[in-house]
Amino acid sequence: MLQLCWARVWTAGISDERYFKEQQGNSKKQSRKPIKMRLPAVRLVDTGVPEEVAQLQNYLHEMQGNFGWGSIKDALPYLVDEDLVKYLKKVTSFPIAACSDCIEGKSKCEPLSPGKTDRPRAIAG
Repeated sequence: MLQLCWARVWTAGISDERYFKEQQGNSKKQSRKPIKMRLPAVRLVDTGVPEEVAQLQNYLHEMQGNFGWGSIKDALPYLVDEDLVKYLKKVTSFPIAACSDCIEGKSKCEPLSPGKTDRPRAIAG
């Protein structure tokens, strides 16, 4: 094995010093660890929605007791067209930022189970 290694060095025309320097450089490159950085937490609040519409979204969301926007969108066709419903239709057409109170509440609740699970029954034998 050693003879094959030296044979490669000599056939390649590389001096011993240069060969060992290259090997040390390769081992240093391979042993580098990634840089660990702590980045500050950033809340992504800007959704590209005009500020007035975002304030209206926030107001309507709080007025409805932090009710989910998906459920509101599903209920809109069944409501009588009045001023509030018109505002809701306009507001739900824009992207909606996450509410910090809703996120905090969801983080403390346990997830709901999807329902009954079919389990294999023991076979009496």
